[in-house]
Amino acid sequence: MFQTKDAPSGDSAWYLIHCQPRKERYAAQALEILMGLSTFLPEYKMRSRNRMRSVPFFPGYLFVQADLQQIPLSQINTTPGVNRLVAFGDDPQPVPPRVIEMISERLEQFDPLKLSSFQPGDVVQVKQEGPLQNLEMLFVGPSAPGYRVTVLLRFLGRLKEVQLDIGLLEKVYSPQFR
Repeated sequence: MFQTKDAPSGDSAWYLIHCQPRKERYAAQALEILMGLSTFLPEYKMRSRNRMRSVPFFPGYLFVQADLQQIPLSQINTTPGVNRLVAFGDDPQPVPPRVIEMISERLEQFDPLKLSSFQPGDVVQVKQEGPLQNLEMLFVGPSAPGYRVTVLLRFLGRLKEVQLDIGLLEKVYSPQFR
C-alpha cells in the first residue's frame, strides 16, 4: 500500500525515483522523514530461507509525490538512498495518479505463493487443462523460494514427489488421501 503524509497540494504529482541497490526502503523513509513527502514502495511477500519477507515489486525504484516547484530536484536527488529522479532528457515526467492506484490495487490481489491458502497435507488438484488435470495430489510445501511447490501424486500404486507451479493448484476435498 502507499503511504501519504497529507492531502496532496494542487501541483503535487507522482514521480519515479531510481534508488541505490537494495536501498528502496531506506530512501522512502528518508524522503518521508527528512522532506515530508509521500512515498509508494510497491512490495510483495516472498518466502526466503523459510521466512516470509517483503520484496520490492520494482527492485531499485519507488514513487514519490512532490511539487517540484516547491522542492528543488537537487534536494530529492541528494536524499540518502536516492540515485536520481527518473527523467527523460532534463524533464522529470509525472506518473499519472491512476497508475499508482492500479499498481496498489493489483498488489493487494497479488499473492505469488498463495501459501496462506495451502497447508501441508491438503488435497489439491491441477485446475488447468493438461495431463495432470483433475488428478488429486497431497500438498507437501514449497520446494524452494519462488513459485514452485512439492506435491505427492499417487501413480501406479505409489506416491511420487512432483514439483509444480503453485498457480496451477486448487484445494479440493477428497477422502482418497485421508
